[in-house]
Amino acid sequence: MRTRRLGIAGAATVAVLGPLLWLWQDSLLPETYSLMDMGYADYGGGPSAHGGHGGHGGRDVTRLAADAERPADVAVTMVARQERFRLPSGRDAEGYTLNGVSPGPVVRAVQGQLVEVRLVNESVPGGITLHWHGVDVPNAADGVAGVTQDAVGVGERFTYRFVADQAGTFWYHSHQMSHEQVRGGLLGAVVVTPRAGADGRTEVVALTHLYQGVRTLNGFEGDVRVEARPGRRARVRVINTEYGLMPVWVSGAPYRLAAVDGTELNGPAPVRDAAVVVAASRRCGTRPSWWPRRAGAGRGRRGGRGRAG
Repeated sequence: MRTRRLGIAGAATVAVLGPLLWLWQDSLLPETYSLMDMGYADYGGGPSAHGGHGGHGGRDVTRLAADAERPADVAVTMVARQERFRLPSGRDAEGYTLNGVSPGPVVRAVQGQLVEVRLVNESVPGGITLHWHGVDVPNAADGVAGVTQDAVGVGERFTYRFVADQAGTFWYHSHQMSHEQVRGGLLGAVVVTPRAGADGRTEVVALTHLYQGVRTLNGFEGDVRVEARPGRRARVRVINTEYGLMPVWVSGAPYRLAAVDGTELNGPAPVRDAAVVVAASRRCGTRPSWWPRRAGAGRGRRGGRGRAG
C-alpha cells in the first residue's frame, strides 16, 4: 500500500513538473540563431521578389555621402591608440586616445563648412568608428559599426565627410564597443559656430567625463578657470558624456539657457539660483547675463562645483 502511494505521488510530481521543465527548456534562447529567420522584410510597398538588398531598388549606404568633388573647409586627422596616457590634470589613465590625448581634439567649424576627418586606427584592437552625436550627417559618415560602415581595424583608415549645416554644440565618440571605448576615452567635442560669428563673446567648452571613476571637466579635475573681462558675455558649451543626469548652474550671476542639443532657444529668460538638468549624452549652452568677477559655471552635485570663470 505504501509503495502504491509513493508511486502515485511520484507520477503526480512528474505530471506537474514535467511540462514545466519542458516549457522552461523550450523557452531558452539557442546559442546561435539567424536574424534572417526572424520577422519579414518590409520594403514599404516595393516589389516583394528580390535578390538581396539590391533587388528592391535600394541604394548602397556608402553612396550616401557628401559631395566628393567639394574641397574640405576643415580637415583633421585623428590617430586612435590603446595606451596608457596622462590626463590634462596630470593623472595617469589606461584607455584610448586620439592624437595622443583624451578628450580628443575639438573639431571646430563654421556653419555651412565641409568637415573632413581622417581616422587612422593605430592600435585599438576591437576596431573603431566615429559617430557625430547630434550632427546631421549623411549615412556614409554616421559611424555606426555594422550598419553604415565596418569597424576600422588596426592598421586601417576611414575618412568622414559632412557639411556642418547646423550651428551648435555636439560631440563625437566611438560607436564600436562604445561601452568600453567611450568610457576609456575615445570622445571629443564638436563646435559649429553660426555664420554671423560669436559677437566677440567668450566661448568655453565644458565636456564632462568620468575616467576610472574620477569626474573631469575637459580632462581636468576640480575647478577649471577661464579668464574673461567683467561685463563681457560668455557662452559655456556643456556636454554630458556620461550615462546619468547632470545638474548645471551658474553661481554669482543670473544666466540664460541659450540652446539645447544644438537648437537655439527663442527668447530665453534669465535663471537665478536654479540648476539645469542635462541628460545623458546631451548638450546645452548657457550664458551669464553678464560676467562678474567671481561667476562660476557649476557641474555635478551641489557642494562640489566645477568653475569656468
